[in-house]
Amino acid sequence: MGGTVVAVVGTAAAETLDALEGLSGIETLALRDTEPALATRRIAAAATPWIVHDADPLEHVAAAWPGSCHRRVISRVEDR
Repeated sequence: MGGTVVAVVGTAAAETLDALEGLSGIETLALRDTEPALATRRIAAAATPWIVHDADPLEHVAAAWPGSCHRRVISRVEDR
């Protein structure tokens, strides 16, 4: 992989990928909800100067964060 990788996340990610589709030098990859290892392989295989995808690189962190904090709060309340 020699290109610049750009992650587009949020409510307009699909529209952004659609708008960039077909532009010279840009490869768009719809990777949202793709298994991370597969997404990594697809990105690595791209051979364009720009690789734009919709996989949120911090999605696993966001998914783990609320549950972790919630468990700590409940545990502390129960200890009182």
